[in-house]
Amino acid sequence: MHSAIVAVELPGDKRQWSAFQAAIQTIEGNQAVSLLGENVWQIDFQKAPLAFALLVKGAEDLRLPYRILSFDAEPRWLRVVPNPKPT
Repeated sequence: MHSAIVAVELPGDKRQWSAFQAAIQTIEGNQAVSLLGENVWQIDFQKAPLAFALLVKGAEDLRLPYRILSFDAEPRWLRVVPNPKPT
């Protein structure tokens, strides 16, 4: 696995989410981890396997459902720039 996107379901209890954020705070600022949304991360597994493990462990410990989308090769994001509206 080259990298993965991990999505953790937001719980109804804000205290549970705060506990999860505290459990994963060490991954903040890691250049191999991109926060794609409030609860979605893209992790370069080759550079930051510990960050991946911390996300999964935090979700498991707090019994938060999560999903993993793995990539065998480096993901290639396609940038699309819409045409301007005609005047």
